Amino acid sequence: MRSRGTLVWVVIALLFVDLTFFSGASNFLASPQSRILNQLLILGVAVGAGLAALRERIELRSSLILPGAAWIAANAIATVTSARPAASIEALALLLISVPAYFVIRAILADDFLRSRIDRLFVVATTIFVVAYLLQCLTQWLSWWSIAGPSIPPLRPGDVGLTVGTVNAVALYLELMTPIAIWLSWTIWRSRPFTIALTVLSAVALLVTGSRGAWVGAAAGVVVALLLAWRESGVSIRSVLGTIRGRVVAVVLVLALVAAVPLVAPRLLLGDEGRLELWSAAWSMIASSPIVGVGPGSWPDLRASTPISDDIFAVLATSHNSVLQTLTDAGIIGLLAGLWLVIAIARLGWRALAPDRPANARRLAIVAGGSLVACGVHSVVDTQFHIPAIVLLVFHLVARLELAAGLPDAGWAPSRRAVLAMSGALVIVGLVRLVPIDIAMVRAASGNQALDRGDATTAAQAFDDAIALHDLPAYRLGQAIARRDQGDDSGALESLTVVEAAEPFTFVIAQRAMLEPSPSAQWQDADRAEAYDATAGVNLAAQRLRDEPDAAENDLAWAMFQVPTLYYSKRPEGIFDADSWGRAQSYAQGFIEDADPVTAAAVTTLANQSQVASSIRASIPPGPESDALDLLDAAVAGHPVSTDDAVAILREAPDSTGVQFVLWQLGFVIKSQPLLDAVKAVSVPLTFNVPPPPMELVMDGRVDADYSVRLPRWPQASAGRNGPKRPYIKGFITIEPVFRPK
Repeated sequence: MRSRGTLVWVVIALLFVDLTFFSGASNFLASPQSRILNQLLILGVAVGAGLAALRERIELRSSLILPGAAWIAANAIATVTSARPAASIEALALLLISVPAYFVIRAILADDFLRSRIDRLFVVATTIFVVAYLLQCLTQWLSWWSIAGPSIPPLRPGDVGLTVGTVNAVALYLELMTPIAIWLSWTIWRSRPFTIALTVLSAVALLVTGSRGAWVGAAAGVVVALLLAWRESGVSIRSVLGTIRGRVVAVVLVLALVAAVPLVAPRLLLGDEGRLELWSAAWSMIASSPIVGVGPGSWPDLRASTPISDDIFAVLATSHNSVLQTLTDAGIIGLLAGLWLVIAIARLGWRALAPDRPANARRLAIVAGGSLVACGVHSVVDTQFHIPAIVLLVFHLVARLELAAGLPDAGWAPSRRAVLAMSGALVIVGLVRLVPIDIAMVRAASGNQALDRGDATTAAQAFDDAIALHDLPAYRLGQAIARRDQGDDSGALESLTVVEAAEPFTFVIAQRAMLEPSPSAQWQDADRAEAYDATAGVNLAAQRLRDEPDAAENDLAWAMFQVPTLYYSKRPEGIFDADSWGRAQSYAQGFIEDADPVTAAAVTTLANQSQVASSIRASIPPGPESDALDLLDAAVAGHPVSTDDAVAILREAPDSTGVQFVLWQLGFVIKSQPLLDAVKAVSVPLTFNVPPPPMELVMDGRVDADYSVRLPRWPQASAGRNGPKRPYIKGFITIEPVFRPK
């Protein structure tokens, strides 16, 4: 029996580590292998849970069964009426096969042998996660300090996110893991130094994430936990402050808060970072179907049908607001079901605090409740419940809360047989729906590989097979590219028409316009869609130059504004004539100057437009930006320029994006890799990227052109699928680097 228990423990530990930190940790893990592995693991857990339940090894009573069933029913109804059935069916299927997960997690925590080991693993895993994140940030800060010298480094440096994707996911992990880990370390090891160290490191890590939603959520969670603890203890604040220790703790907390103000204030005072735009898009979807929503998983596709100001906002997977996301996915019925579920969890927490519950259970409920509050508040500005690991971590906290509250009497829930039968049926339905979806993923992946090696025939067949099983825009795009490569323009146009109907991004519209005999309707659609995609703008400009020269020159100017280094690039003679190019430059110069005179001065200098550059320079006050422009002007004029002088300017103003842009261009002019490395050392921690290098317009560029200007992560992020590396049909113009830094 002991060996069997040890084997079960080893399997659980491996599953916990994998699903929490690897295969289930990020929505950016879009490979078929990763997704299928997750599904197999979840299915294996479901089968094991079913067998254990039949042998009455798993308790199936729960106060959450009815609200949970209501939540599933709301999503099922929304799927039936979904605006994007293919996406919603998959989302619902994944929800169905994960139904047993909560019961499994609760059963593990209810077993003394397994729980004691899970507790230790949880503390160790959390500690490693916190330390690893801080070390990853330290590598970014060391790069920063190598140029900036002793200084306060930027928060969320480089947007590093360990294995969980983004820094916002890291912040949510910290909210869901560290409170329980700290409490467990105190109760298991009773080591005050270790617990205090973990608490301090966790607080520092949360601060470093720079996630305002996480800060507010953590503050709300701490307040709730403190109020509950105060109620539980029955001790007055006056009596606490009446002791020397209490006063010392209070003073330390106040000083820590005061010290944090200079770090958090600038971040808190930033703008909405596109959230108002995302919320407006969500509201427009809700208005179109307020009762049942537009369907779970439909948001990414429908987002393309709403106004988009910047390419990054076109590919986000959620609306960044849990309430709006629920209304979008499942409408008012989904919101009511979700509210019922939240109230049921809150009631569990309140029951766990009852005087007749053990003291340890009450304290655990306080910690778990505070952590869930932090997660809930954070989700109002950053929804990440589409990530499997986040759902599992929430299940973990809720399960601890329900065990602390005590399981309900038999009258509170359906019978064991009913729960088991219903859960099994849901898992089977989900599995039946997922099998063709998984096969489609594999076929589409082989299609992408065929495109990479230039085998259009194999690619076309692979995408045809994938679409027959699961019709997604990413697969249709691959089909269009393969058909175009085969010379089947009418077939490519048919595929692109379907892609545009699902996701009318401007770069899709521009490709369809290439193949249409009379593309004026597509040109008008692109104008209405707003020009957030520079590559589409260049192609539309080339297409409409003869028939609509003014519109074409505006398209080209807008592309130059979005990619300023195009301004001084070599004109592609076979695409644009000198007069049109010059007028587009003139328009773009005004756009760029209005947005950033430093960038305008730099690109006009590099374009050898000395009079224009001098005029713009007159508006730039003396300082590092002006000094950097002086060096660039000297280099363009052919005078020798010292890399040391450039690095000295960068060291004076490492957080100036203007200085970074100018010196980055200078690095290419004087061919100085040390200068490029120096700019990269400060730009990546601050802006998560390097400034744009010198660009050029290329017809049929490389498949793996890393700097090619396109919608970031499209089409992978829209449907969680890897699409073609070069998501353009043959003949499409791309914007690619002239030089590439090492």
